Amino acid sequence: MNYRFIAQLILQDQEQKLLSREEIDLLKEVDRRGQLRQAALAIGISYKKAWLLIERVNNLSPAPLVERFKGGAQGGGSRLTPLGQRLIQVFESIDQLANNLLDSFGGDLSAPQHFLQGLSMKISTRNQFSGKIIALDEGPIFVQVTLQLSGKTQITATITHHALEDLHLSLNKEVFAAIKASNVILAKSDAPLNISTGNQLEGQVVELFEGQVHYEVILSLEGGNHVCATLPVQALTELAPRIGDKLWVLFQPSDVILITL
Repeated sequence: MNYRFIAQLILQDQEQKLLSREEIDLLKEVDRRGQLRQAALAIGISYKKAWLLIERVNNLSPAPLVERFKGGAQGGGSRLTPLGQRLIQVFESIDQLANNLLDSFGGDLSAPQHFLQGLSMKISTRNQFSGKIIALDEGPIFVQVTLQLSGKTQITATITHHALEDLHLSLNKEVFAAIKASNVILAKSDAPLNISTGNQLEGQVVELFEGQVHYEVILSLEGGNHVCATLPVQALTELAPRIGDKLWVLFQPSDVILITL
């Protein structure tokens, strides 16, 4: 059997995948159609998966690649930011160069039937963010780590002194933060709540995905990050979230997992 090498380009930050061909194709369709739902249909994926991909790249990139806008004949849509457009151009150029280089070897390559596959670490936690450490407050037992995400959004994590040393954390170090969607609490209030929860962020509901047992609420934070909360269906009646609603996003610093690569 004849095999042929092809290049599969991946843009990553500190070994964390940011963009591959799937994300690039989705970004190109968003740029072409101006609607995420139509873009998802064009590349053959579900609207929910498209939302997950866009949310992920926006959260992990230094600035959003896709932004939503209101107005127009269809009531709004999505469009690429200048950074998103530039990334597509660079990605396509490098991808073409890589495949041209492989083609220069000329023809098919004989290879065994079985191939070694590279190992990669994947995290199932729904919310993943990239941030910079801007404060380290050390107590007798725990350390409070403050992260600056894109825009003005800040979150805090509580870790042990052992974790601080093990992760080699220091001011201005770039790290990843992960928060389980089930640990995110949503609340309605006209003003910040007077509660002990360490992280309290204001968000706007941008998408709702309802399932049989749980439903997901996707909220946009200041600066372009998105956060997902997974709530039981019975809470839908109590909270009654709608697209455009302003809600408070609450989670404990102890629920924030810090990751370095």
